[in-house]
Amino acid sequence: MIPVCIDLETRPPLVHASAMEELAKASKKNPKRTEDSRAEWAACPGNQRIAWAGGALGLASARIIAISIIIDCEPPEVWASWDDEWGILKRLESRLCNGIDGEIQWVGHNIAAFDLPLLRLASMRHGLSDLRDLIPTYRYSDRIHDNMQRAIQPAGSYSGVTADALARAVGLPGKGDLAVMDWPDLWSQCIDGRTLEEVTERRLIPGSPLEAAKTTARRKAAAMAKIRARVLRDVEVEWATFEKMIGIP
Repeated sequence: MIPVCIDLETRPPLVHASAMEELAKASKKNPKRTEDSRAEWAACPGNQRIAWAGGALGLASARIIAISIIIDCEPPEVWASWDDEWGILKRLESRLCNGIDGEIQWVGHNIAAFDLPLLRLASMRHGLSDLRDLIPTYRYSDRIHDNMQRAIQPAGSYSGVTADALARAVGLPGKGDLAVMDWPDLWSQCIDGRTLEEVTERRLIPGSPLEAAKTTARRKAAAMAKIRARVLRDVEVEWATFEKMIGIP
């Protein structure tokens, strides 16, 4: 089998500001039990942000904004877009279906429980059947090498461990300065932003809508660059951990 290490980055679905309070009221992140106390918790903007951010980890709600892969020791490849999930998935499908001669063994951290089920659902949502058919439906398939899943067997000492912590546990440097990210802040910088190419070049008037659009575009570009850097670091760390676990020096 050909090992393909994969990592995804996701975001929550976009929610109109007027619906944020209702989302927080119904969210599993809301710790309150009574109707009144749940409503009081949901009225806080900070709690609304917590509830909204939780959507990035829901298999049905999360949207993929970046994918990075390493195919059998080749250099890593990255595709990223804030709002073109189909485009990211289509590029992945094309790369895997046209560039690999043999059966795929999926490699990564917690991919059996999150990345692969999410990837399969997203491919079905966009009608990408060739990509869907590459993904095993059984989490203990021999076509999946989940670093975390393998690490917790049989004693369970690494249950729930992060990819960064597992890498350091096997003697690797880990993710360094990209180990901890303020994801809600990055997502907020991307919302309603436009690429610099979409903004016409003309002399800016201070405080004008055009100046604001350029500022938003730069903020979005910087946030997406950081997301690309994180998904790239993730896949490199997870591939190195995989090699350690199977005994490659």
